[in-house]
Amino acid sequence: MCIRDRALTAQLKPQSPIATPSSSLPLVPLGPAQRWLVKYFEPPYQWLGYTRFLYHQSLNLDIFNRAVNLLVQRHGAFRTAFVQQEGQWQQHILDRPEPIVAQYWDGSNLSQQERDRQIKQQMKAIAREIRLDRWPLTATIIVKVSPTCYDIAMIAHHIIADMLSATILFKELWNAYHQILLGASPQFSESQPKSYQDLIELLVNEDKKGTFENHLKYWQSQFPESTSKFEVPVDRANGLNLEASAENEVFTLSQTQTELLLTQGKSYYGSNVYPILLAPLYRLMASWSDRSQVTISHRSHGRDLGEGTSFMESMGNYAVNFPIGITLHSPAPWQEIIDKINDRFDNLPMNGITYDWIGDRLPEYLYPDSNLTPIRANYLGNRSVPPSNLFEFVYNDRDCRLSPPEQKRTTLLEFFFLVVDGNLEIRIEYSRNFHQAKTIQSLGQQYLKLVEELLTPVSLPKLNKAIS
Repeated sequence: MCIRDRALTAQLKPQSPIATPSSSLPLVPLGPAQRWLVKYFEPPYQWLGYTRFLYHQSLNLDIFNRAVNLLVQRHGAFRTAFVQQEGQWQQHILDRPEPIVAQYWDGSNLSQQERDRQIKQQMKAIAREIRLDRWPLTATIIVKVSPTCYDIAMIAHHIIADMLSATILFKELWNAYHQILLGASPQFSESQPKSYQDLIELLVNEDKKGTFENHLKYWQSQFPESTSKFEVPVDRANGLNLEASAENEVFTLSQTQTELLLTQGKSYYGSNVYPILLAPLYRLMASWSDRSQVTISHRSHGRDLGEGTSFMESMGNYAVNFPIGITLHSPAPWQEIIDKINDRFDNLPMNGITYDWIGDRLPEYLYPDSNLTPIRANYLGNRSVPPSNLFEFVYNDRDCRLSPPEQKRTTLLEFFFLVVDGNLEIRIEYSRNFHQAKTIQSLGQQYLKLVEELLTPVSLPKLNKAIS
């Protein structure tokens, strides 16, 4: 180990375990997304996310830390501690915890390659230290590249933050930092956003009223028996489905077709873009599995409960998973498939958010969703980065998952859909222990061909008009 490596290791002080709170300290149950996390993973539940970027300006470290701790006090999610009582995880909000301090070191004398290596090494070490029974569940690494450039990585456990939380945090953090830098008291567009505790209180009250009995009946009616399980072919079984075995392939739709999909495509099929993107995926899975009944898990932001109740500006882990199954009769028209998918989404109880809340009351074959299907779809929306003189995101290190290599993956195949600089990207994450790269490449190419087929009638009216 070199001198610099020893210095980094010395900075990684383990967090202090939270003592079991007294009986007078209010405890609340876990939220839906949190329940899935502790149901699916084993201790120590090390499922984290991170974003890394360059800040192209001189950085005042003291003010940065002040801004971070201002947000810790503003959002209860960042002050949440987790404890186990009688084998069940619960949470409470710390009043005024010890201030969080970013881990800082000067890397200006290192090459970019060596600096990258050490930052990634430090992130991996931090990931092993962040655990549910310790506070804080976040960490920040700041590395000086030059007097006017800093490499910053922000890490958080998924049990307190999701991808949308990362976006909110980034916006509020730098808003607060620059206001404090100018000597002002930070002001926020949302003076007092709803909290994660508000969501839990709402769900607890609805549960007490018996609202979720109908939700249980809904899920059991959708998947009435264990034979509902959906399966796809595998190339081999060469080990476990672990993070260390994860690979991904990326496929890109042309900018012209992406624009057609996002504009005329939506009006032509009378649908939001996500169900349109799902139609080729359901058809592809039906063909690959040679089954007409296809079930896919969906990862949703989980912040819209319907009937005007939403938590879009709140910090916390709201992201939920739930399965949707449809039957495809070959050859089914695209409009019919899209309508079926929309119908399933429209009829979800509370937009699917309670699936994880009532999971322990569902049959084992039905929960978690990975018991029903090995396929997950994850729509990330527009992930284009606006031009900025201050911030430069590291493309492959933005809103990424960070887990130890021995951690099990959340599903066998995950299809990510996102728009980057005007192009639709389809990223397929898989395990090389079960699938070969050529299999995934074939699936991706088939998916693009199906999208082209779906868009053909959309472009015809425009083409006919141009000919006439």
